[in-house]
Amino acid sequence: MNRPRDIRTILFVSFQNAVRSPMAEGFVNHLVPSRYRAAGAGIEPREIDPLTVQVMKEAGVDLSSYQNLRAGRVSDTATDFLVTLSDRAMKLCPLFPNAQINFHKGFPDPSQTPGTEKERLEAFRKTRDHIREWVEKTFG
Repeated sequence: MNRPRDIRTILFVSFQNAVRSPMAEGFVNHLVPSRYRAAGAGIEPREIDPLTVQVMKEAGVDLSSYQNLRAGRVSDTATDFLVTLSDRAMKLCPLFPNAQINFHKGFPDPSQTPGTEKERLEAFRKTRDHIREWVEKTFG
C-alpha cells in the first residue's frame, strides 16, 4: 500500500474478502481518497461476490477489477488502521504488528441470506448502505 505521507492507510479484513471488505475499501477509496487509501484482505479469500460488484456499481463504485489479498501475506505491511469486519475474521485474524490502531466493526454477511435473488440483492444493498454510513461517519 504505497501512499503519500499525508494519506493514512486502512486495511479491512473479513473472512473471505468477497463482500464486506471490498465494500468498505471501495467506499473509502471513492469518498475520501485525499485522506485515506484502503485495501481489503481475507483470512481465506475467494473471488468477489458478483452481487457485491453489482450493488457497489449502483452506488457509483466500480469493483469489477477487484484484487483479493490473503491477510497472512500482508500481515507485516505497515498500516495506520486494521479493521476487522466480521466476527470470524476478528477471531482468526493474524497479528498485524505494524498496524497503529486495530479495531472491529462487524457487519452481517449478506451472502448467507436465504431466499430469492431479489431478497438476496436487497440484503446486499442493506449491508452496502450500512457500510457506507459507517465509513462516512468514521472516516469522512
